[in-house]
Amino acid sequence: MRSGWAGTVCYLYVESGSSAAKYVNAIDAAGFGGWSISYNKWTQKLERLAGELPESAWSGGCGGGAGSNDVIEQYAWLRHQPGDCARAHVFAVVRRREPEELFYKYGFAMFELVDSFAPD
Repeated sequence: MRSGWAGTVCYLYVESGSSAAKYVNAIDAAGFGGWSISYNKWTQKLERLAGELPESAWSGGCGGGAGSNDVIEQYAWLRHQPGDCARAHVFAVVRRREPEELFYKYGFAMFELVDSFAPD
């Protein structure tokens, strides 16, 4: 699959239509230098896992001080093996809450960072 760019460093960015396990497994096996997939399907388990992360796992965030009208936005990492994926993967997570909201909304991207930092 990678013969067209063999010997070069490349990073693959794909949208959530490629987040089904058969595509993730194919992308994972293709030998890219790294890849990311926006992940907005099948998020119930990820939302539960993100909700269980301790406060110390989240970035310091921005906004949301006492009496603030600012949006609260924080970032974290988690590891999860979706459905029929061959192995667990790292997900970047953002949680965001508008001042008038009680609950966070989450967003996810699945990553493979070969020669870069990836959390445990």
